[in-house]
Amino acid sequence: MVLIDALSWWYSWGWFHVYDVMRLWLKKLYSIFSVRQMGRTLFAPWKEDRVDGAQGLDQMMKALLMNSVARLIGFTIRMIFLSFYAFLSLAVLIFGLGLLLVWPILPVSGVLVLIAGVLL
Repeated sequence: MVLIDALSWWYSWGWFHVYDVMRLWLKKLYSIFSVRQMGRTLFAPWKEDRVDGAQGLDQMMKALLMNSVARLIGFTIRMIFLSFYAFLSLAVLIFGLGLLLVWPILPVSGVLVLIAGVLL
């Protein structure tokens, strides 16, 4: 009875479980990397490091250069994090789709490996 219940779950609700776990992993990665916030602040200075209150043309030019460098650093670091997020999301997606492809074979593969081990 337990075997029949396990197999009926495996070939019916198990598919949805694998899909839900993959979806939850993707949502968790989205939340961990704060993708929405990084997208909104992509060109913002890193750690709010900017120069304010410059007076005179010389100081204003230095402030403009320093603020531009701070924005470039912020953009670079955020792009590195977003690239890492994209890589991890793609890995979760590929692993999940691969698992969905092998899902029907997994219960049978244990029996086949057992038979092959006995025969060899």
